[in-house]
Amino acid sequence: MVLHDLVNETPLSEVATNYKCPKGTLQSLQQAAATFAGMITVFCRRLGWHHMAILLEDFQSRLTYGVQRELVDLVRLSLLTGFRARMFFDHGLQTVAQVAAAEKKDVERILTKAVPFQR
Repeated sequence: MVLHDLVNETPLSEVATNYKCPKGTLQSLQQAAATFAGMITVFCRRLGWHHMAILLEDFQSRLTYGVQRELVDLVRLSLLTGFRARMFFDHGLQTVAQVAAAEKKDVERILTKAVPFQR
């Protein structure tokens, strides 16, 4: 249930509170599950189960980043967290290529809304 919440973009602090579990433990669980999904992906490929491997590979990415499928491309950008990637996605920048082609002021506006500057 914890992993389900994490891949559905529930904030880590909220998941930790809901399940009364330290954040570090949750992060370790998330990383271990992503690693295991990667190992099973390789296993499936060697057995010729290519469709199962594709499903698990997709789930591995979601586990690694803690995001929905549509955000996997965006979170490959090193400075985008799941929350920031969701902001870009919701504002129409849904791929890395679209972010790269976007106007500087548009990217700045989205980032400012995602994490407003504090004084």
